[in-house]
Amino acid sequence: MSSSADVSKALISGTFSGACSVIAGQPLDTVRVRMQTSPHKFSTITSTFIKTIKEERIFSLYKGVSPALTCATIENAVVFAANRQIENIYRTNFLNGDKSPLSLTSSAVIGGLSGIFSAIAISPPEMIKVRMQADSIKENGTRKYKGSIDCIIKSSSESGILGLFRGLPAQLARDIPFNFVFFGGYATVSDSLVKIKNLKSKDELSSLDLIFSGGMAGVIGWAFTIPMDVIKSKVSCLPPRNKSSQLYIDAIQTILHDHGPKGFFKGLGAASLRAFPSNGALFLGYEYSQRLLNNGL
Repeated sequence: MSSSADVSKALISGTFSGACSVIAGQPLDTVRVRMQTSPHKFSTITSTFIKTIKEERIFSLYKGVSPALTCATIENAVVFAANRQIENIYRTNFLNGDKSPLSLTSSAVIGGLSGIFSAIAISPPEMIKVRMQADSIKENGTRKYKGSIDCIIKSSSESGILGLFRGLPAQLARDIPFNFVFFGGYATVSDSLVKIKNLKSKDELSSLDLIFSGGMAGVIGWAFTIPMDVIKSKVSCLPPRNKSSQLYIDAIQTILHDHGPKGFFKGLGAASLRAFPSNGALFLGYEYSQRLLNNGL
């Protein structure tokens, strides 16, 4: 298989797997964001679920699903395609084209590098998604944003088009270590299952094996990077300022003032609960679509 065909298949599989992850994990992602951006109103996972459904309706847990789908499909298409391309370059230049499984360290480092490309690609839709999810009903019964398009227009008018990238530094600080741990964790768990079950390769793993491997990788990744995710969510919802660096200072000071160091771990429970089904579905969708594409559908 040529390198370009290899990357194209990774792009297609990443797009499909991203949609799978959103469908499985969006409600808990909304809970996570609300706990991070409005901790005084939403203090626990259970109370956030109940309050959101009671005050709005159950479908509000899928608030921001359009930008979420955009984020997930772009992010995973880019991250898996970049991951495959970087892997191909590494194999060609350092392994003399060897196709044997990569070491766990190589998988992790390549995963971290691929996070650079996905962070840049999803920064604008990610900010819109967070703002939509954080936009709960006010005391007067209104919301700030009527929908995703309205959110884009108002956000752009407030801080300009470049303002849509205001969360990029935190996105990079989250996604690079996340993907390092994520891809390394997935390789560790899936390779262990291959050995335990005495299989020839990862292609023989069952659906449950893939869900477990992806789910565990997601939980480990989120546990490792949740502080930067809290900062990113807070920055996305702060009023615009002239200097983006001040936004991060304000976000960190606000979190420390209101909640102390533990505030940087707000939403960890919801993120971890969401991570297992979401990333389990992600890798299940990715691996099965890869198998179908490699077998010519």
